[in-house]
Amino acid sequence: MEETLPLHVATHPIEYVYRHLEKYHGVATHIASNRLHRIKEDNGLPANFNLLFHKTGNIYRAGDRTYVGSLTSGGKTEGEG
Repeated sequence: MEETLPLHVATHPIEYVYRHLEKYHGVATHIASNRLHRIKEDNGLPANFNLLFHKTGNIYRAGDRTYVGSLTSGGKTEGEG
C-alpha cells in the first residue's frame, strides 16, 4: 500500500517549505530545489505537475495525496553543496 498524506495534515507553499528546511534541517534552498526537480524527473512528472508539500520536506501528488519523495533525503548536501 502506498503512503498517503491524511486529509487533516497541513501542506504549505514550496517557498515556506524551503525556508523551514533551511532553518530547521540545514538544507539550503538551492539543494531542496534541485531535489524537487530530480524527484519530478524520477517520477516522470512534468515541471508544472501539481504537488503538495509538507514542512518536513515530504512531497505528495495533489490528486490522490500519494507520497512522491522527500526534499530531506540525502541530508544537508549529499554532495550537492
